[in-house]
Amino acid sequence: MSRIAAFIDRDGVISHEVKHPEIVDAQGRACSDPLSPDELVFYPRVAEAFALLKAHGILTCIVSNQVGFAKGFFPVETLEAVKAKMRGHCKPDGIYYCTHHEDYTGPCECKKPKKGMLLAAAKDHDIDISRSFMIGDRRIDMQTGDGCRACFMVASREGEDPHAELAKLDPELQKRVVIVKDLYEAAQRIVALVNRP
Repeated sequence: MSRIAAFIDRDGVISHEVKHPEIVDAQGRACSDPLSPDELVFYPRVAEAFALLKAHGILTCIVSNQVGFAKGFFPVETLEAVKAKMRGHCKPDGIYYCTHHEDYTGPCECKKPKKGMLLAAAKDHDIDISRSFMIGDRRIDMQTGDGCRACFMVASREGEDPHAELAKLDPELQKRVVIVKDLYEAAQRIVALVNRP
């Protein structure tokens, strides 16, 4: 039987978003990725959230757009070093990155809100996406999770109202989105849903 997973965004959910206003692309957009493992700072209770999900048989797959890499802001060695730190702290079942950007590397099928990373994880781990869950902090994460059983929007973005973001989604998708304060609350709610008779 296919398995259930939690697809989890990185920045704003697992770790604090990093701002580098001194590093910009051709359009003047600043880099918002860690440029070293030291800049990857985890939110409280992240490791506990992953452990809780695993304890209940729920796979954990990190899915993250890595636009900064596509734009050449940092080398592959940085990408791998950050991934290694995250693997050590969170112990996920899989880490899936999209390293593309339409203006730099051309179109792809994996950059959120497209579902390529979810489909790759589903193939690797025999996951039933329709019984699985998406956790993120942006509208595109929720759009990526359209087709999942439920989506959880983490209210971590300072100065942004998650309810306003939610209102921009398709009304049918809105019904399957729950706003939570952090990843641990999302994990608790997922466990409750999975264990509900």
